[in-house]
Amino acid sequence: MSAGYTVILEQLTGPRRGSETRLFGEVIYAFLEADQNLRFTDQQDLQDRESEFAVLNRSETDYIITATADNEFWINKRLVKSASLRGGDMIEFGENGPMVRYHHFDGVLPLRWTVSEIAGDTIAYLRFSRKPFTYRLRHAAAQFGGRLVWQTTIAYRVTVVVAILALAGLAYSQYHASRLLQERIEAGAGQLDSVAASLAKARDEALKPSDLVELRNDLSSQVSLNAERLAELERHSEAVKRVIRTSTEAVAFLQLEYSLRDIVTGNELRHVMNRDGVPVMLPRGQPLLSLDGNGPVATVQLTGTGFLLGGGRYLATNRHVALPWERGRYSGPISADVLEPVISKFIAYFPNLQKPVEVSLQTASETADLAILAIEAGLPELGGLPLASETPSVGEEVILLGYPTGLRSLLAQSGHEFVRQLEADKELDFWNVSRRLSDAGLIFPLASRGITARVASEALVYDAETTMGGSGGPVLNLQGEVIAINAAILPEFGGSNLGVPASKLAALISIKTKE
Repeated sequence: MSAGYTVILEQLTGPRRGSETRLFGEVIYAFLEADQNLRFTDQQDLQDRESEFAVLNRSETDYIITATADNEFWINKRLVKSASLRGGDMIEFGENGPMVRYHHFDGVLPLRWTVSEIAGDTIAYLRFSRKPFTYRLRHAAAQFGGRLVWQTTIAYRVTVVVAILALAGLAYSQYHASRLLQERIEAGAGQLDSVAASLAKARDEALKPSDLVELRNDLSSQVSLNAERLAELERHSEAVKRVIRTSTEAVAFLQLEYSLRDIVTGNELRHVMNRDGVPVMLPRGQPLLSLDGNGPVATVQLTGTGFLLGGGRYLATNRHVALPWERGRYSGPISADVLEPVISKFIAYFPNLQKPVEVSLQTASETADLAILAIEAGLPELGGLPLASETPSVGEEVILLGYPTGLRSLLAQSGHEFVRQLEADKELDFWNVSRRLSDAGLIFPLASRGITARVASEALVYDAETTMGGSGGPVLNLQGEVIAINAAILPEFGGSNLGVPASKLAALISIKTKE
């Protein structure tokens, strides 16, 4: 053998598994003891001839192994008595003896094995061992892992540790991100249900052809009742008549539409459509919504009331009208971390003005149900309503202006011919109906009269009639001053209503003015 070669026998199985024996001598004796311990020496032990298994004789390039007596061994799964060894050979000593890998290196022996060499040994063991496959697989896995830990370089092991720590950090980061994503999904699921419920509610309240038929049938009596009520109010006193006449033009009919979108992807909630292009409905009557839906954007539409403030540039209304997703009939558990509301359209119709004006939220109170809307375009000269400087007394008469029930009340006042034409044209769209009403000069607030039942710094209670849609309307005294902003109905108290005192609105205006 050339002096430039180094030979190693690596024991892969047996009691000395993992040990390495360097071969230098011309003749090497292999002893296989009763406990399957395999040892190599360059001295023949004449007293232990029974355990002598084979002799390795050095040749020019490698060793030649020869079994002694009746012993036999396998090289690469091939039963032989004698063979010239080559690098990479797998030697199995006896039927149940240990397995050894034969290595020879050209030059200096490396201090540590490379990963490719360790992997090669493992693969060779799997290929040439005659043990059952499951045993080989377990042993190979244990051998590969153990050698990676103990027989590789320090630098490699440090690199592996760093990589494991990095992977652990990445895994934790992924786990944390997955938890956040799951929380977002769960929160989003709850919000989808909430939005679906709001859409179902809005759909139920939307105008249907059958509603027009009912309106047409009952219109004469309803208009008669409304006319009688208004006449009674006007007959009550000249003051009431004057307040209604001078204040009506400042009371606006509000229409708002909003949708929800994912704050991460920017995708908007959409309806899910079936193969026929029809929205899929859930068993509870709610539409199926998804951020990946294939249908139109899911929007919530609602109406409310607002009134002009002095100067004619701003409108006052309720916070729950300007931000309807926070509270009220169309609110739900919307988390700012998951979905964000997007107002797609917000307009105001004024009596005696045919075209609507766009409005936007200017500011909203954090302590009261109040909001101020900015009018995006200029208006003709319209006078705003003044705010009362004094608190009303219990029993004082009040007048409430607004648009209760929204489009339905306006249609109820529109007349038989208008409803018949609308029914014939089949224009029941949320925006088309209001446009048609405005074109016909039929947008006017309803007026109702009552008395104050309770006066407090946080709220006024009065019994002037109203219902949903009247939120944000002005509550006026007989001097035509705003004493409160209509906010809520208290049906459990005989139809009484709750208003936010005008002093709260004055404070909000003052804050806005200072900004």
